[in-house]
Amino acid sequence: MLCQKFGFEAFTIVAAFPIRTVVYLADPRAIKEVTSSRFRFVKPIEKYALLNLFGDNVLTTEGLEWTRHRKVTAPAFTERNLSSVAQDTSAIVQELFDSWDNQHELAFENVTNLTTEVTLKVIARSGFGYTRPLKSEHAPGHTMSFYEALEATIRNIYVRIAIPPFFWGTPSERENLEVSGLAGRGWLGRRVQQTSVAFHEMRKYIGEMIDERRRLDEKRDDLLSSLVGAMDEMDVDSINFQEVIGSEYPWYPPPSSKPLTTSKDVFIFLIAGHETTTNAISFALGLLAIHQDKQEEVYGQVRQVIQPSHLPIVRIPKRSVEDTTLYVNSALRAGAKEVDAESQGVRMAIPKGMEIVINLPAVHCNPRYWKDPLGFCPERFSEPDWPRDAFLPFSAGARSCLGRRFGETEAVIVLAAILSRYKISTNPQYFTRRAGESPFETRERMLKVSDGVTLKPIRVPLVFTKR
Repeated sequence: MLCQKFGFEAFTIVAAFPIRTVVYLADPRAIKEVTSSRFRFVKPIEKYALLNLFGDNVLTTEGLEWTRHRKVTAPAFTERNLSSVAQDTSAIVQELFDSWDNQHELAFENVTNLTTEVTLKVIARSGFGYTRPLKSEHAPGHTMSFYEALEATIRNIYVRIAIPPFFWGTPSERENLEVSGLAGRGWLGRRVQQTSVAFHEMRKYIGEMIDERRRLDEKRDDLLSSLVGAMDEMDVDSINFQEVIGSEYPWYPPPSSKPLTTSKDVFIFLIAGHETTTNAISFALGLLAIHQDKQEEVYGQVRQVIQPSHLPIVRIPKRSVEDTTLYVNSALRAGAKEVDAESQGVRMAIPKGMEIVINLPAVHCNPRYWKDPLGFCPERFSEPDWPRDAFLPFSAGARSCLGRRFGETEAVIVLAAILSRYKISTNPQYFTRRAGESPFETRERMLKVSDGVTLKPIRVPLVFTKR
């Protein structure tokens, strides 16, 4: 760990391409100062340009534009809406259990396929008020069902990011959802074609849902209704259909000629509300399968609350907008048991324009604040004085994750429901535990990740055995 090598909980590097200076922070106090000082340390929005492919949104804007998006999106995460998320998630998990028809044992080559299905249904129902079955037929005027379009849009997000539209043929071909040019051949051509159709279908479905809510003056407790209602209350008439889902596809006509007013944030919530929770639940199930003692502790707590038959990013960039300083603690040297009492922190100069990276892996594994930082010790969060400022899974400050409670509500209910009925273990058909291997070594072998927009487990092979 570089912080241990240099002796301080921050270090600076000079990058050559492009030439710039970047400071990496692993000091919770300095991080808190950065995240709570919106006007001294701003988000470098150019680094989020890939997520702007749908248009400006609450994640990729700063200043007054961010304030406008924040004002629109905040009402979507009220207590009433979160109560609806809890009810929808419980109902979806119960439907899943019913479909398993009391099977004694279920084996999964990759449990992420299961968690993907569950979170897809939750975001469809709680996000869009869509309650039809997963395998339902596509609606009139569509070539995909809503779930097919939603799943294909999420699965092909990287294709849309990687391949710019000018590779996709002429405007006429795009309008007819045909693909030619460099991206129109072979496997890649088929993938781009599917991506085009999926994005087009999602835009149509969301537009039709908004049309229906407005026509019937229908109020629901889902995310889409909250966004529409917030924009209507703001009386923003300058927002047209392109901002409904923030797509950069001007050749696709809107499903209705009537101007619609909502924000470009729907797609960001769609992606963020699905993939991050999917991955978190998969990692949690994998860790509990490896650490059977911890699983039994959690099971005991779950049984005190519910009965089985009755259910209820790794780095954050910032940029300094003025010449300033940050106080940084000295680090725990490699091999040391505790920080030298005579070791003093320093006040680091932060010139205007300097990039600042909140190094989440470093602060989450900082031995100054965490005992056995690499160990799986969920009970550490039950201690009254656990270091809250050194734990930032949802970032911190005004720019912290809006959907935090949505994701936490969904994940806790899914995990509690599964653990109340099933014992989780590794699947020996796809993963063999070695004799004498420590849980940490098992975890390192089984829970390998792919690094994309989020950290995603490559494969989590598990077995659910009915309790």
